[in-house]
Amino acid sequence: MFINKFVELKNRYNKGTIFSKVGFWGSAASIIALLLTVFFFFLSSSKNHFTPDLTNTIQPYIIEIKENHFEVFSRYKNTLWIQEISGNIVKGNVVDLDNDGKNEVIIGVGSRGDDTGKILCFSANGELIWEFNTTGSFNYEGGRSDKLMVRNFEIVNLFDSEKKQIVILSIDSQGWYQSRLCIIDSRGKLIWT
Repeated sequence: MFINKFVELKNRYNKGTIFSKVGFWGSAASIIALLLTVFFFFLSSSKNHFTPDLTNTIQPYIIEIKENHFEVFSRYKNTLWIQEISGNIVKGNVVDLDNDGKNEVIIGVGSRGDDTGKILCFSANGELIWEFNTTGSFNYEGGRSDKLMVRNFEIVNLFDSEKKQIVILSIDSQGWYQSRLCIIDSRGKLIWT
């Protein structure tokens, strides 16, 4: 097939319909040289252009919360893992807390379960790294349930350091007036209350 096309082009050249200025062999050589140049360019640069970014395919990037469980997705919306919690999840966040290049998944648990009032930190592969219970000792009298639940949390960099902190607001799990504001570090250790 290729030889037939080649002969057809040569015959058209002899009739003066193509390659009228450089000649048939000069044009064919130019086309072949151009194709080889493009081929070798892509071959030599394939390391930079076609290597998949595996960091983003296995890193947590998106979290979807449904009451007492959550699903973690990569940047490309591939499911990485699913986790169930004992209690209602009020908020979740994906962030690199300790600036190690790996995202952690942070979960705040509201009421109705053994994890009520906890901040849970999971590694990129779904293992529980640490947990922090916002329920502390009560320094007041009055009605209370003896357990606090997470109402909200924010991940911030309060000290302009490489590692982030978590500011947590928790309230009484039965709706009493008690509340607590806590700041914990990237390892789940209490900094301030």
